[in-house]
Amino acid sequence: MVLRVYLQFPTLSVYAKSIVRASLLIIALSSALSLAQEPPSAASEEAVSEEVLNPSDAGDALLDIERLTARLDGARDIAEFRSRLERAEEQFGVEIEGYLGTVPLDRIDQTRLEGVLLGLSRQRSAVSNLLGDIKEEISGIDAIRQALLEAENTWAEELDTAGEQALPPELVAVIADVVDAAAAGRQLASARLGELVTLESRTLELNSELTSLSDAAQARERAILADMFRQESQPVWTALGRLSFAGAATDFAAIGDTLRYGLRDLTDTYGSRLLFQGMGGLFLLLLVLAARRNPAFAARIENSAAQRVFEHPVALTVVLTLAVTQPLYPTAQPSVVALNTSVFIAAELIVLGAVLKTIGWGKLVLAGGYLIAMRAVYLLPYDSPLHRLAMLAGALIGIALIAATWRLANTRFSLGRWRGTVGFLSFAFGFLLATAAVANILGAVTYTSFVIEAVIRSYLSALGLLTLSIILRDLVGAVLDTGLARLLRSVRKNSDFITSVLKRAISAIAVILWLWAALSAFRLLDPLLGGVQAALGASLAIGQVKISVGSTLVFIFSVWLAVYVSRITRFFLDEDVLPRLQLPRGVPAAISTGVHYFIISAALLFGTAAAGLDLTKLAIVVGALSVGIGFGLQNIVNNFISGLILIFERPIQVGDHVLVGQLMGRMTRIGIRASTVRTYDGSEVIVPNGDLISQQVVNYTLSDRDRRMEVVVGVAYGTDVEKARSVIEDAL
Repeated sequence: MVLRVYLQFPTLSVYAKSIVRASLLIIALSSALSLAQEPPSAASEEAVSEEVLNPSDAGDALLDIERLTARLDGARDIAEFRSRLERAEEQFGVEIEGYLGTVPLDRIDQTRLEGVLLGLSRQRSAVSNLLGDIKEEISGIDAIRQALLEAENTWAEELDTAGEQALPPELVAVIADVVDAAAAGRQLASARLGELVTLESRTLELNSELTSLSDAAQARERAILADMFRQESQPVWTALGRLSFAGAATDFAAIGDTLRYGLRDLTDTYGSRLLFQGMGGLFLLLLVLAARRNPAFAARIENSAAQRVFEHPVALTVVLTLAVTQPLYPTAQPSVVALNTSVFIAAELIVLGAVLKTIGWGKLVLAGGYLIAMRAVYLLPYDSPLHRLAMLAGALIGIALIAATWRLANTRFSLGRWRGTVGFLSFAFGFLLATAAVANILGAVTYTSFVIEAVIRSYLSALGLLTLSIILRDLVGAVLDTGLARLLRSVRKNSDFITSVLKRAISAIAVILWLWAALSAFRLLDPLLGGVQAALGASLAIGQVKISVGSTLVFIFSVWLAVYVSRITRFFLDEDVLPRLQLPRGVPAAISTGVHYFIISAALLFGTAAAGLDLTKLAIVVGALSVGIGFGLQNIVNNFISGLILIFERPIQVGDHVLVGQLMGRMTRIGIRASTVRTYDGSEVIVPNGDLISQQVVNYTLSDRDRRMEVVVGVAYGTDVEKARSVIEDAL
């Protein structure tokens, strides 16, 4: 039968051959895929390893080992680490000798202790950085050593089997070179690791000493603050009995030594920053001189405090440059801080005299001399008779200075609502100085020193921030009056409003900075921040939901900030951006409203996430809210959705003349819930957005601003029609 079919259909053989070939091809492909999916056997792994470790690759391996060895030679020089460690050890010895060589730590005063804490903080930071660099270098060199060790062992085994493989002598020599190079590199890496480990041990030991001394210094500071009211010295009349000319000369000589040590320490630690600050001050001076000689700028600040300040460019530059000294040099010694403050006071009083031109220079010189002298007092030996006498005089003169300042502020400034606050602070500072004078007389020197230092620092901060805020408030108007600022339409139309807002912001920032400085001077900032942090961390658990005070405040602040950001953004969009674009009527309002909703929605989501609420669980809240909407909030949601339709579909736009039922007028606002229509008699009608969507609304100005109005005019019977028409046309 098969043969008969084959004979009858000879072409069928061709198809049979094709089918057989396709079947064989499929079987071969399936076998190959199954073999590819099977895990390699041990024999195949050996084959792969043999392919990886080929004796002919010895030359490449030798090059790799040479590159690793070159990395060892090019690694960070150990001499650099050793030099840094020796400088740290030397600085530590100088620090101990400078502050603790004559006075033990358990008897050191607050002023010297502040220098010790600053120096230890800086040294601990430097030693920690050195320790981190050493550990990083150890990790890198150890990785190279491990790689060289593996290469040495691997090629040593290959060298042992070279005879069995009958390798050429040249290749055997190359393999031997590989083994020798790997061994030499490994020994070099081990030697470097040994040196680094030794340096690491010394660094850890120094870091331990610094940590122990820092902990002891902090304990001493806590003890001083805890025993602040303790009488630790003799009464002032007993101490003044030891006052002598020779002793006073020795005390003043100690000021020079302390100042030289502080300046040397500053240049060694912050040399590059000093250069940067000097160049910045020079650039600022050139900028002030250029602004002073600019006729347009001079005309803008004419008859203002800023104009009088710019007449003293050097003093202004010194004030602005030295104002950033503390952030630039956080660990500067108290002697350097005192020197910086003295120079700042001298320049500050020149600027203040220009700002408050009614103050006589004699009064300013007296005030400046007192403040500079009080900065120098803290460089005197703590328990010396001269120091006690200077502190007593400083407290009494400080009371008179604060009283004079209050009288000046009360008569020369319109304090307004700040009158009570300034009066209370003046009374409080005066009272503190009076208690400091009494404490100094009785022998409580620590309390005296603490109070006078805190009051002087707070007073100086107030003077500096007052001067800077007055200058900046005057410059705001000048900057907004420049040609570049006037390019903004929002600035041209709302210059007075923007100026008022910026001035209030400057005043608020100045008050916040002063509070920060005053709290820091009285050592109340850290406890206050700690208390605030603890209060913010307080939480209340309701089921699986945990709500804390901090998260709630973050949510409230996010929404509050979003509202203000949205107002500012919409202000610039409506005033500057959107009017410059060729957009259809109504589109700018839709964009502005959409941006507002986007910012508010993003703030709500961010605030919810920051509050610790799981956003995936809001589905339950949304479900419950939908039920509430279904029962009682239908009208509100209807008006809200209708408002969105009005904004984005734009059947009615702001400025259109509409007729809603019997109400005719001009659309003045489209809100989130309702819109406002101003009738032609001047009244404003609040129309829910749902009525504007569901009812028939006549929009007279939807597609264009042209419309026809019919005015019916009646005349008496028998009047000449042509004459009446002529009179009406003349009236129109």
